[in-house]
This record gives sequence, structure tokens and C-alpha cells, in this order.
Amino acid sequence: MSATRAYRTPAKYSAPPSTPFLPLMTRNYFRPQVRTANLQTRRRRSSGFTLLEILLVLTIIVVVGGLVGQSLLGAASDAKIDASKAQMQMIKKAIERYQITIGGVPESLEVLVTGPTDPKKKAKFRNPYMDEIPMDAWDNEFVYTTKGNTYELRSAGDDGQTNTDDDVVVDGGKES
Repeated sequence: MSATRAYRTPAKYSAPPSTPFLPLMTRNYFRPQVRTANLQTRRRRSSGFTLLEILLVLTIIVVVGGLVGQSLLGAASDAKIDASKAQMQMIKKAIERYQITIGGVPESLEVLVTGPTDPKKKAKFRNPYMDEIPMDAWDNEFVYTTKGNTYELRSAGDDGQTNTDDDVVVDGGKES
């Protein structure tokens, strides 16, 4: 090493002046330099979202939407079943009034609107028991069958086919 010592400054400070007379230097000499261009670049990079963050948020939205959609579809299906049961109860009440007034079960659901075809029963028929025969919640006609003095009223359900698991049935006045 030589007798004169080299003056070293940390990397974040500016280079020393060429004059060895330090007391005449200004105070701003030892303040760190602010690199505004570097800070602006960092701000630009941190102000947006990364692709991974966007994909994560979209995945969460899809999962939550799927769960909510499932519950809404289930509620809509339950509402249609309840609506069909309510319509079947209305038809059941009309059949019960027919049984009390005329005696026996009607041959078809249309008899509740138009009256029986048998002249003896027609004499007892005064007013229609229903204005019209409603459709079930899936816009299918109700299936009405009789066996003796009992009846079965059936809605085909969501699939539109009778005698499947999704049928709604009133059997001789009993729900199943």
C-alpha cells in the first residue's frame, strides 16, 4: 500500500470529488442518490396483477358459482314438485266433492269440468267442479287412472315419462 490512502465510498453514494479538500464540499454529497427511474419501474410492475393471481381468482369464482348453481337448480326442482303437489291436491278436492255429490269416482278428469256421461249421474251434476284441468309444473298432463272406487293421479315429473322414480303420485287420496 502506498502512503496515500484511496478514498472509498459505499456503492449507493456518488463518487468523491477530484479535490482532496472535503470541508468545502456541500452537504448533499453524502446523501444517497434517489434513482427515480428504478422506483417508477418498480411501481409499474407492482401496480397490476400477475397471471397467477388472476387465474386463482377466476378458479375461486368458478368453484363458488358451481356450488351456488347446484343449490339454485335443486331449489327450482323442489319448487316444481311442490307446485305439482298443490295442483294435485286441488284436483283431489274436486274428486272428493264429485264423490260426495254424484257418488263414485269420475271416469276421467274431464268429467270434473263437463259433467258425467251417464244420465243418472248427469241429473245430479249441477256445476263444474273445476273450470279447467291444470297441467303439471313441467307442462305435462296429469295421468288419471281408476280401479273400481279408487283412483291414482300421477304427474310424470321432470323426465316426462310415467312410472319412473321422479313421478309425483296421489293414490286414492294418499300422497307418495
